[in-house]
Amino acid sequence: MNVINRLISRITGFYDVLGRFILTILFLIALAVCNIISINSETGDYSRLISTCITGALLGALAQVVSERFMEGTKGRLITMAAAIILTGAFYLFIIPPGTSVYGTWMIKTLVTGFALFMAFILVPSIKGSFTFNQTFMAAFKALFIAVFFASILFGGISLITAAINSLLFPVGSKSYMHSANIIYSLFAPLYFFSLIPYYPGKGMVEKREEETKKLVSCPKLLEILISYIIVPLTAVFTLILLAYIIINIGNEFWTNSLLEPMLVAYSIVVILVYILTGSLQNKSAVLFKRIFPKVLIPIVLLQTIASAVKVGDMGLPHTRYYVILYGAFAIIAGIFFSFLSVKKTGIVIIILIVLSLLSVIPPVDAFTVGRGYQLNLLKKTLVRNDMLVEGEIISNPGIPDKDKVLITLITDYVFSLGYEDGIDWLSGGVLSRDNFYKTFGFEQQYSPNGFNGGGYEGYSAFLSSDTVIDISGYDRLIPFTFEGDDKEVRNLTLTETEVEGKSYTLRLETDADSKRLVLYNGEMKEVISMNLQEIIDKMYEMGAAKKELTLEEATFTERNAEADLSLIIRTMNLDTSGGETVYLYVESMILFGVK
Repeated sequence: MNVINRLISRITGFYDVLGRFILTILFLIALAVCNIISINSETGDYSRLISTCITGALLGALAQVVSERFMEGTKGRLITMAAAIILTGAFYLFIIPPGTSVYGTWMIKTLVTGFALFMAFILVPSIKGSFTFNQTFMAAFKALFIAVFFASILFGGISLITAAINSLLFPVGSKSYMHSANIIYSLFAPLYFFSLIPYYPGKGMVEKREEETKKLVSCPKLLEILISYIIVPLTAVFTLILLAYIIINIGNEFWTNSLLEPMLVAYSIVVILVYILTGSLQNKSAVLFKRIFPKVLIPIVLLQTIASAVKVGDMGLPHTRYYVILYGAFAIIAGIFFSFLSVKKTGIVIIILIVLSLLSVIPPVDAFTVGRGYQLNLLKKTLVRNDMLVEGEIISNPGIPDKDKVLITLITDYVFSLGYEDGIDWLSGGVLSRDNFYKTFGFEQQYSPNGFNGGGYEGYSAFLSSDTVIDISGYDRLIPFTFEGDDKEVRNLTLTETEVEGKSYTLRLETDADSKRLVLYNGEMKEVISMNLQEIIDKMYEMGAAKKELTLEEATFTERNAEADLSLIIRTMNLDTSGGETVYLYVESMILFGVK
């Protein structure tokens, strides 16, 4: 009987969602349709539409809780829905304008906007209400966990069934998995999530729902144990490790180690999240956490924010560092509020978070506009300081300090990857492309002050464009060849045995600790011609670029004698070195030989 009642309750919950979050449902259906078209399309870019549908769905949900909390009747609901539609259109036109999706910034803008709207969705029911933000957050947290858990189970089951049909009955298209994921995560999971969101007290609230709401905002015993006796102690141990590292390295490495930025941001997120989840818990572990950790958070985040701000002077302000500094400022404010105000005031901190998040995506103070302007100005100042920008034209100068070479390399990589050179006269004509970098600036791209031979770990990559046409006339055989290993590995392999004009030939790879050779033998196993692979590796190493697109001439290495011609054409080469020695080598190539 209980099972039947629960099933009826779930069905009723889904039915209520259709009427309660109607605008959100429409945007989710549009999202699923866009995803279907995108999956089946080979060339179209639907990222802007997908972002808009996601944002519209969240705005629709926010509009619904606003109308439930502060308005009464159909008129109020229609007003909030109309506002949500207008804001969705504004997001499409101004936050992700045409061209945004091409460079990938749409994803970050969508995530940040979606996060702000989701937090607002949780916050609104707690404004001047009988439930605190911590309680409404707990309800949303549980609903999200349950929805994702069930959706993942469902997707796993459907994937297994699809795989079984494909193996045992008939072929199933590979895109069926993506279509399944689309329907489950674009429609089922959100619907299930919203079906678990309670009705909060408002002008139109039915009193009988109050007990049900209290149950949904409470913390389950299992989750209380998980937070209080597992997550809190683990956070405490990690805090001690961070504090020890900061104290030991406060005089040197702490201020220059960029790897700490994401780690400390993640740490502060965990502390704030756990603080919110422990808001309604009164056991000893939770109380100690709420009393101590906000105060510990302040100096840790303050030091990291200062370290990030110091890097701005040396390395500029790309959008990633913008977010690190912005979030650092928020975390400091949150630590202060959590230290001196009651848990019931958490909503104030969330309002600050929402405002800062929205500011970071709204021009002209958004992360990308600020980052573009700052990086371009820093690049211009660096070029002018080194007499490399004269009358609006870049002049190559190989003799500038290594520090400036690194700065120019990093900034041009950033500017070029996001397409920020468009519309800048002195950057027109593709001067920032990797192919033109050396010709433009007079030196190869450099990512560390010591250059690529400085004794540390360095990676090299070179590749031949996939649309390169190769002339194989004059050769008798073409053999694909892939080599993977380290510099000292001994390997002797027969790559192919073939006949040319009735004569047998064997192509072998012969390596030892000191050399690598390609050798062509005749039927009597006498050497016809050979090629020194080690010399080729050394030549690629000497090119010195961290990433280089090769011309066919650069990628081709040939040996000739009276008996045969032997050529190696590199398609892809990855080379990792440490202390000047090769620790990993990957070569994907084509071998051609012709006998005379």
